[in-house]
Amino acid sequence: MNVTPAKNSQELNAVEPQSESSSTGSPHREPIEDINPLYLDMQEFTDRSRSGWFWLTVVLALFVPPACFMFFIPLHHKRQRMKFDSAYKRRMEAFRQAQERLNRLTSGHNGGARETVRELSQIVRTYIGDRLNLKGTAFTSREVEEQLRQREFREEHIVETRDLLEKYESLQYAAGQGDTEALLVESRRLIEKLENS
Repeated sequence: MNVTPAKNSQELNAVEPQSESSSTGSPHREPIEDINPLYLDMQEFTDRSRSGWFWLTVVLALFVPPACFMFFIPLHHKRQRMKFDSAYKRRMEAFRQAQERLNRLTSGHNGGARETVRELSQIVRTYIGDRLNLKGTAFTSREVEEQLRQREFREEHIVETRDLLEKYESLQYAAGQGDTEALLVESRRLIEKLENS
């Protein structure tokens, strides 16, 4: 499309509405109210709907999702590690399983002293094997002592563990009846000490 100027130039004339003349002869113009602003005070432009609850909601919306994300990251890593790392899973579940077996042994303690000692020895050995990631439960007290010392357990706990395992072996083949209740308490305390080491 080609645009060309007009042949004759024209001037634009402003047109004003006619109004009645005042007594002085000058035209009187009525103020036009419909184009004036509805609000004239600056305070009327503030948003009064945003109270303290509004800002509390904004703060929660900004900080709660990142906090939840940071909280669930370790849980997710722990679940993934429990799923794929067998040694870690054994170590994490060793104490709970030992406690459950000790509680069952305490509540259903109907067998003889020798059977109780054999079961206590198996519980403690299973816990040590799971905690140290050892294969089976046929290790000797000296082997456990070396493994605990390599992992830098407290020396007093190492000696107590070695002595308790040797006590199990001697009581299983002893003719007399040992104090199984005291042995059960000693076994539970040793497991708690090793767990907190």
